Amino acid sequence: MDSASGSYIYALQDVPGRGKGLVAREKIFKGTRVLSEEAVATVSESVGSERLRTSTCQQVEALSKDQRRDFLSMHNIHPYRNAAEQYLGIVRTNSLPAEAVGDKRAIFLNACRINHACDNNAQKNWNEKIKRHTVHASKDINKGEEITITYLGPFKNRKARQQALQERFGFTCLCRLCSLPLEQSQESDRRLEEIHRLDGVIDQLGTEGILVSPLRTLRYFDQQVRLYNEQGREDVGFAQAFVNAAQLVIANSDLARGRVFAERAASVWKTTLGGDSAQAIKHGALAQNPSKYELFGVSTKWKTKVNEAPQGLEPGDFEDWLWKRDKPNHSGQLADLRSRTTFPGFTDLPDENDIDPEFYERSSIGQVQKGYTVAILYAKRHAFMFCEPGIRHEDPRMIKILPLSLDKLLALNDQFQQFSTETNSMRMCHGCGKKAASLQRCGKCSSFWYCNRACQVAGWNKKGHKANCKLLKDPNLRGLFVVKWDEFDNYIRFPLDAIKDS
Repeated sequence: MDSASGSYIYALQDVPGRGKGLVAREKIFKGTRVLSEEAVATVSESVGSERLRTSTCQQVEALSKDQRRDFLSMHNIHPYRNAAEQYLGIVRTNSLPAEAVGDKRAIFLNACRINHACDNNAQKNWNEKIKRHTVHASKDINKGEEITITYLGPFKNRKARQQALQERFGFTCLCRLCSLPLEQSQESDRRLEEIHRLDGVIDQLGTEGILVSPLRTLRYFDQQVRLYNEQGREDVGFAQAFVNAAQLVIANSDLARGRVFAERAASVWKTTLGGDSAQAIKHGALAQNPSKYELFGVSTKWKTKVNEAPQGLEPGDFEDWLWKRDKPNHSGQLADLRSRTTFPGFTDLPDENDIDPEFYERSSIGQVQKGYTVAILYAKRHAFMFCEPGIRHEDPRMIKILPLSLDKLLALNDQFQQFSTETNSMRMCHGCGKKAASLQRCGKCSSFWYCNRACQVAGWNKKGHKANCKLLKDPNLRGLFVVKWDEFDNYIRFPLDAIKDS
């Protein structure tokens, strides 16, 4: 709703314990544009401090009497000795982005009144096309409910959120998400941290993820989308996961999936940022013609035509097709892959009578019972006489039962590759994420790197290494992580004691 029209679907009211805030005057449905507003004062921190102070004073003093009253009533967490410092403190406390890329920020008399919530029900955005700040409902907002946005960037756990809000804005958040019972809060933190961790893994893969290991990378995007759905959030990060998936499959010539992913990205962008946002327009056009993506056809590995998406599937089956999830195995049950495995499915295994020296030999992993994983080296399909095809096992040196779920195994593998290897002689601390050449290995499992004892304690207590350390002592488990399957041309068997960490 354009605030210039004078027809408001919100009202500025006192909110108990939160000062002034915007409250819905009627039910606001998901995707509704709550406001669209021009700036009354614009600043850039890149200019010198004296120039910034002068510019701010001139703009505030040029406001109308009512505008200046509204501006001066805004919260200010910065101390001041004169009017110039007061104006600048209000701007620094309340300003919002005023350009798509850059440090320009601005005061919007209505948008800047919106309070924070970690489980916000609205999304703020600078719309470059219309040169206005917009706010859209990211979920249904009931009449009388406060409209909230988030003041923070990437997802953080509860402790990190509270610390950032105290340092930057001087308040403690008491929103629904921050007030969850301990167990539910920890589960929420786990999801948020996993989304953030996957972002790091995906960034490290770069173009290699698109061309060398596209299926593995697609699993990461699938997992992120699942985590967003479990968290109950549809925001810019959720949209970006679909964008990334669209670009990945289109680069591998899969136009059918590319169109679906682009449509989903455009839909989320439209809901959160508006149909006239650059993101919604761009990905709407990509959905119409996915072959226009600049990396289209770099690989023809997954080549499909744009109209080849299957029709008439149940929603779950369609999702399995879309994300290239493993097909049902011979017992009719889906393996619990949690969307990240790159191991072949049963139907992709070679026949036991096939002789194919070029076959990409890997472990085939399947779930045997809840909480455990079985690894079978060089698995092949076997045609049994009186039952459906399966995997025949006779050599105990080819099988190993691992005491953790496949989901945890693959997550641990991701951490191992990130915190146990070196890149250009640089190592990454599992405790604080710092990169250096002089880190020390964990004294018990000799796997993860740490700066010092404090970082090791943090990794042990806060990042799950207490449980993982015991698992990583198993040379068979660690060996599966160490082998570079793309390069390995030897023949291995359990136990994997001979495989040593580099």
